[in-house]
Amino acid sequence: VNHFGNIYLTDRGNSEILKFDNNGKFIKKWGTIGKENGGEFIKPHGIVIDSKNNVYVTDMGNSRIQKFDSDGNFITMWGSKGIGENKFSYSIPGLGIDRSEKIYVLDRKASVIQKFDSDGNFITMWGSKGSGEGEMNKPEDIAIGPNNSIYVTDTKNSRIIEFILKS
Repeated sequence: VNHFGNIYLTDRGNSEILKFDNNGKFIKKWGTIGKENGGEFIKPHGIVIDSKNNVYVTDMGNSRIQKFDSDGNFITMWGSKGIGENKFSYSIPGLGIDRSEKIYVLDRKASVIQKFDSDGNFITMWGSKGSGEGEMNKPEDIAIGPNNSIYVTDTKNSRIIEFILKS
C-alpha cells in the first residue's frame, strides 16, 4: 500500500502488477511475460513501496529486482542469476524495506538476505543454509519491524528468525 492508499499486487501467473485504489477499485496493470527490463517478468512475487511511492518487485524467474514509479513506469533493475553479491537464484520471494529505504531481498534457495540502497547498490549480505543460529532453510518471507528488527519465516525449520541490525 502506498501513501495514497493505493494497493499493489503481483500476479505470478500472468506476470503482471495490479494497482487498485483504497476501495479496491481496479486502476491499472502493467507487465507481461518476458526477460526484458521495464515490465517483463517471469513469476513476479515480492513487492514493497518506498516513501516516494516507487514500487520494487522481485522478478523470480529472471533473478532480479525491478523498480517502477507509482504508475508503472520503469526506473531501474538490478541482479542476475547466480550466487553471491547482487546475484540471486530463481527463488527470491521475499522483499522488505526499512525506514531508511534500504531494500532487503530474501533468496530462498541460497538461504541468504542481501541489502541494497534504493538505487540497487549492494550493501551487504548474510545468512547460510542450516538450522543453527543465523542459518535458514528455505526462508519464504521477510518483514522489517521497529528498531531495525528483521523477521524471516524459515519454512523448513518451522520457525521465525529475528535479526537485529546495527545502524
